[in-house]
Amino acid sequence: MSRPGAELPPGGDQFERWAELRSAAMALAGHGWPVLRGTYPAADGGGVNRWQGRPDAVGLRPIADDWAEACTVRASDVAQWWSQAPYGVIVACGRGVDCIEIPGRVAQGLLHELSEAGVCPPAMLTPVGSLVLFVGTHPGPRPMLAAASLRSLDSWVAVPPTATATAAPGAARYRWLPNSAPGALGWQLPELLAVNEVITAALRQPPHRRPSGDPSTKPGR
Repeated sequence: MSRPGAELPPGGDQFERWAELRSAAMALAGHGWPVLRGTYPAADGGGVNRWQGRPDAVGLRPIADDWAEACTVRASDVAQWWSQAPYGVIVACGRGVDCIEIPGRVAQGLLHELSEAGVCPPAMLTPVGSLVLFVGTHPGPRPMLAAASLRSLDSWVAVPPTATATAAPGAARYRWLPNSAPGALGWQLPELLAVNEVITAALRQPPHRRPSGDPSTKPGR
């Protein structure tokens, strides 16, 4: 792979991370996930976090004001964008890909229930510990979700390996759960209603009967 650009020195952790971000964005766009460029963190000589990608950058967000119209699934766009800077990788929801976000304290055991039901959405953990499940965009009215929030049209979500703090090794990042990255699941997205049905049934169980476990682990199918 050729060096993406001139902002970072060749070799080392910084270049490897830049290449990792571009590779992730290319894979997502290549499978029809609408991709956006996000702001990205950089540490100055004093170790103070700062954000780059747009003049008013103060945190992670799309760099385009009209981000809803700026997303792309074209590999040529992605290759050009990530040749310029190590942008965060963001997916625009409501265009074939939606996601359900569940607080970490509620999420424990849900992956087991989904696996038992044969419903296996791509799943990631956010830096704050919430669980995000990716589903296909629902064609009808948005259903009521149990202990979760839906991101669909007019929403976006950052995806791995995007970071939310300093770009140094070990920084807080989004991460796919074991065996739950989109590629590991054949890029298949289950229906929102199927996922919500399993979650609702699991949460109706008495607390002592709910499966426990760290959402960062997932049993084999």
